[in-house]
Formats: sequence, C-alpha cells, structure tokens
Amino acid sequence: MISKQEILSKLDIKNFYSSYLPSMKFNGSGMAQALCIFHNDSKPSLSVNLTTGQFKCFGCDSKGSIFDFYQKKHNADFKTALTDLARQAGISTEPQKKVVKTYNYTDVAGNLFFQVIRYEPKGFLQRRPDGKGEWIYNLKDVRLVPYNLPELIKADSVIIVEGEKDVETLKVIGITATCNPMGAGKWRPEYNQYFKGKKIAIIPDNDEPGKNHALQVAKNLKGIAESVKIIDLPDLKDKEDITDFLKSGGTKEKLIEIIEATPEWIPEKSSFQNIGMPLIKLGDLFKEPDAVVDYIIDGLLPAGGFSVIASKPKVGKSTLVRNSALSVAKGETFLDRSVNKGAVIYYALEEKRAEVKKHFRDMGADGTEEIYIYAGGATVDALKQIKKVAESLKPSLIVIDPLFRLTKIKDGNDYAQVTAALDPILRLARDTGAHVLCVHHTSKGDRQAGDSVLGSTAIFSSVDTLLIMKRHENYRTIQTVQRYGDDLEETTLHFDKDTRTVSIGQSKQDEDIGTIGESIIEFLKGQEEPVNEPAIMNEIEGRTGLKRKALRELVKVEKVLREGKGGKGDPYKYSCSLVPDTIWEQENENFKNELSPDNQKEYACTGFFAKNSEWEQAKDNSGTSKLTLQECPKKHAIRSDCNERFDVKIREGFQGLQRYCKVNNSFCEVTR
Repeated sequence: MISKQEILSKLDIKNFYSSYLPSMKFNGSGMAQALCIFHNDSKPSLSVNLTTGQFKCFGCDSKGSIFDFYQKKHNADFKTALTDLARQAGISTEPQKKVVKTYNYTDVAGNLFFQVIRYEPKGFLQRRPDGKGEWIYNLKDVRLVPYNLPELIKADSVIIVEGEKDVETLKVIGITATCNPMGAGKWRPEYNQYFKGKKIAIIPDNDEPGKNHALQVAKNLKGIAESVKIIDLPDLKDKEDITDFLKSGGTKEKLIEIIEATPEWIPEKSSFQNIGMPLIKLGDLFKEPDAVVDYIIDGLLPAGGFSVIASKPKVGKSTLVRNSALSVAKGETFLDRSVNKGAVIYYALEEKRAEVKKHFRDMGADGTEEIYIYAGGATVDALKQIKKVAESLKPSLIVIDPLFRLTKIKDGNDYAQVTAALDPILRLARDTGAHVLCVHHTSKGDRQAGDSVLGSTAIFSSVDTLLIMKRHENYRTIQTVQRYGDDLEETTLHFDKDTRTVSIGQSKQDEDIGTIGESIIEFLKGQEEPVNEPAIMNEIEGRTGLKRKALRELVKVEKVLREGKGGKGDPYKYSCSLVPDTIWEQENENFKNELSPDNQKEYACTGFFAKNSEWEQAKDNSGTSKLTLQECPKKHAIRSDCNERFDVKIREGFQGLQRYCKVNNSFCEVTR
C-alpha cells in the first residue's frame, strides 16, 4: 500500500491547496493563509503549513492533515483520499501487469458489486466502482457474492469450480457454473444460501489447495443443497483444472457422464479437513497473502476488532464513545486521527433514551447521519439479534454501553465465565468486519494498564485495543494498550461543556510540567529576593523530576531569570520577571512615541541611568539587570505612584532602558 509519507514527498502541497483556496496568500516562511471553505469566512482564518500539509482554521476549528482536508472537502473515506492524492502526486495506484480479463460480480439483476481483474503473468486483483467513474482497489464494505449469480439463481444443477476462467469455460458448452471470489480456501458461510435445494457438483483443481477447497465447500453445503458431489476428473496433470480437461479432448457429454457416475459426498469422520477446526499445513499457511490491518479509526480501532474502554464512574466513557460514533458516521477525524466513514449501531443498555438523543444533538448531529440507536435493556437473545442486524446494516462500528449489561455474567472475576461470554462478541466482530467497542469499568485503587480493568484478566486478554480513561485534579486522560499499532501514552482530553465534544490535548507529562510551571511563577512573584532551587523544590508540589524540567523550561523561555554561576559559593538563584510579555509587545509598538520630546516630561531622572556607574556594574552578559532604588540620588522628581522598587531591562533592538512600576503594572521611565 502506498504510504502517506511517499505521497507527501512527491505532492505539490502548494498547488493542491491553491486549487481549493483561491484566496490563499503566502508569507514566505512556508506558511499560508486563506478564507476557510468549511464555514462562512469573512477574513482569512485558515492557516496552512506548506511543508507538512497540515491545516487549521481558527474560526471553525477544522484541522488535520492534507488527507483530512481532502476527506472533509469531498466527504470521502481515507482510502479514497489516499488513492486520489497519490494520483495527483504522480504515483501510480494501478497494477503494472497486463490486464487480460475482467470478471464482474453482480447482484441477481446484474448490477455491479465489484470486479476481479486477471493479469498476465498470472495474477489477480479486486476493485470496486467509486461512483465517479473511477476504481477503488479494495472490497471494503462491499457485499461478496458467488460469481455468475444471475444464472446460478435460475439453475437447478450447478458446478462449483475454483476460478472465474473455469466458469466461463463451462458457460461456452452450456453448463451453469460458479465460484467464490478470491480463489481456493476463501469460501464464506453467507454463500450457502444461494445453493439451497440445488444439485451441486464440485470440480477442484488437481492440487492440494484445490482438494482442500472442495472439502471446505462440500462441508458448507451438505444439508443445504439437495445433493453434493466432489468430482475427480481423470488424466489431469498436477495443478490442471476443468479447462485443461476440455482442452485435452474432454466433452460436455463425457463430463455429465462422470458427474452422474460419482456418488454423493459423505463426510469422513476421520478426515482432518471435515472436523470443526480444520488444519492447514504450515507451508500452505505461508502461501497465504499477508493480512493487512484496516482501521475504522486510524491506528486505534481495527476493522473486525474488539475493544474495551474502561474507567471509574463519571469520567466520560459514554461521552467519548458517542463522539467516536458521530465521527465514524460523518467520516470526520476523531482525537486527531483519520476515520473511515461508515454506519454505526449504538446500544445504550443503561442510558435514558432522552439523554442519548440530547447528547447527539448537542454534538451537532442533524439526524442525517447513518447511526442506529437502541436504548433499553438487553434481551436473552441479544447477541443473536445484534448479529442479524449487523449482517443487514453492515456497520463499521458497533458500540455496546456497557459490556456487562449485555453479557449478564454472574461472576466477573471467573476467567472461564468471562471467556465464554466474550467469545460470541469476538466472533461478531470477526464475522461482520465491524469493530465492536464496549464500555466497561476499572477496578478500585490505582492499578495500571490491563490490571486496572474490573473483573477477570480474560477481558484484557481478549481485546485488540484497551482504552483507559482517568480523572485527575485538573483534567482527564486517555491511554491505550494495543494488539495492533502503537500504544497511546497517557494524554489529556478536553471536554467542551457546551457542545459535549471531546478533543485531545498534550501528554499528561507535558500538562503537568505546564501546571507546575505556573505554580513556580506564582511562588517567585511573592518573593522579595531571588531564591535557590531547593527552596522552589520544597515549596512546589509534584514529582521532583517534573519540577526541575518545568524550572529549566521557564528559564529557557525567559519567564524566570537565573543568576549565579551554579557552584557551591555562588549557587543558581531564581526570580520572576515582573514584566509580562504582553507589556513588552505593547511598548515595542509605542517605543518611539514614548521617546518624543513631548513625552519626556512624563519621565524622571533620565540622565542618571545612562551614566551612573552603579548601573554599569549591575549589567550582566545577558543584557539584563535588576536595579533597586528608593529615590533618585540627584533629587530629581519621581512620580508619586512609582516610589517603589522597580526592574530595569535592556530591550533587544533598542538603545534605551525601560523602568517598570510594580504599583501600576506599567512602564513609567524610558532612557536613551
């Protein structure tokens, strides 16, 4: 599969955005601004990074990657965006082999579901129409059916072969035949319905995979079809098939004679291939194509997967899963991750119907989304009903809220009970291809990762993704433990009380460092003299390592001043600059006006600071100094509201100094 990185490295990002944003202007530093096309924008509020392709609107908060932009603009899924952007980048998504034949899989009326392409040298690929005259090279969300379905439905007797070429060969001599898509070993139970009451003859290719496939099909159709036979054609060489039989002199009459003489197939109880768990040789397993993980939510919830989101009560589990449900139904990003759009079934097994309706409405749903909701208790045959509905609606996501309301497990700590209760849910996910997301609780105490899940460890053992939410003093977090993809470290979540939506923040560690930094600044503001690091560590709460990181960061961004050499005789001491960044910025704009002759009368003792030796001695190599005076030694007038201590700082790019009044929280003196 083509990677996003490969596309970004070859795509002209500037031209791409320019085609959608005619108002876009470039600032020369790899950034651009434009009127946002996702809301009624009157001033440029959309920012684009022309290096990474990321975009963000500061008006409607639309944001994400260039792939997210394409999806949102065209209401497309991620794979469609990937394919089209690859085409724009000049990367071919079409196979390079020569196409020698195409086979259409249709419904009974002949409407195209998907197509199988045969290449030379021999190879196969499946694709589906995108509704716009192009192809999508996967079968996601496509209904799979046997080949030649219209003729199959009308026939009383049908031959099942291994591939479409053989079906076409038999069609030429007037025999109705069919096969399943994707070849040997890929028969699905849902194909069985089309063969009810029919006489079936299975003709395998003359090799081990072909014979195993014939047994698999026969086992599926036994008891459904009127009769099932497995035909052994004479004089076939290794790997030859019905087409080779007819090419080498076989006739329609000879074939019918062989079929009529073959007895019905009877399962052999001793056969390894006819037991409930058929075996496969390791060598044959190696020949199977490698599985590719498709995601409903990129890197988080795999298609056909099973996940559990767990937390203590009232942390926001249901809020988060409903946000995920709406994102999947709309095809919009969830927690800054791309989403494959699809239908959603939501089972609210303990929530009031009115609350579910209100929440989706608050989040901005308008009712056109393909979300199907059940609010009420779980029936005895709930899982059977869920599977039946899922087979009909073919959802991408099924939400069960909460898990134990569905399973009705008597003892949640009993490993065997829990395993038996979860097995049907796992099969539901695997059989339907939908991701099943269940809401659950964590246990008491402060256990970590999988140990925090309430009940037996069988729950953690069964899931593909475990999502854990926690409530802290100032925020809530989420982290994951995953079978596929990378685990998400504990990361903060932001809950919007008005829209009841959830967005992802920074990591918990970065959040804690920021909070500690604010505490350090508040502490230093209350100190009359600079203090050493042990005094700060002793006063501020938190882990020592985080406190030190926070202090170093504050020094780096010049929100905290550090003096001293750091040795035993001259330890580092820290103080808080009293001049807020906003004031420096404001004064920067007005600096020249403040120095005008008309304004000089507002300042006192301008000559003292330019010449006084005490000031020269106080300056350090960083260009910053702290000077404390109570009055001017030359008895010059000082404004009455400024006769307190003040700080002096050299501003980069200017020749003057500014005096900051702690009383009025403003500047009261400028010197040249």
